[in-house]
Amino acid sequence: MEDKNKTIIPRNIDLQTSIEASKTLAELAKEVLKYGKRSEDITKADQQSTTEYYHALTNTLEAVNKELSECHDLDEKSALYKQREDILNRMQEEKEKQRYYHNEREDKDRNQSKHLFAVVATIALGAGTVAAKMLIDTRRT
Repeated sequence: MEDKNKTIIPRNIDLQTSIEASKTLAELAKEVLKYGKRSEDITKADQQSTTEYYHALTNTLEAVNKELSECHDLDEKSALYKQREDILNRMQEEKEKQRYYHNEREDKDRNQSKHLFAVVATIALGAGTVAAKMLIDTRRT
């Protein structure tokens, strides 16, 4: 039966090529969507980690401030002020690192998205050209 169908409807090689190109384009588009989702997941995890770290530093800072208010020994008070300054410096450094890391990741994501868009656009243009050529060839016959 299959041999009979081949003689009745000749297999169009250009159509098969176009179908394969469309499948490849669809797979590439899926990967682009996965990349965007992964980037969002990384950002959420990073934000949660930073929030937890800040929360721990804030709790420590509150404990140091409480000790400072209850402390009467000058040497111990001096050590607590030094500890409080260290905690505040760590909080500031973390904030700066987060900004830098976030900006770097956004730049990297933007560049990669541009490159992926260029690849997808090129493939889509090629598939569109093949489809247009097939339509023109079909109308001629």
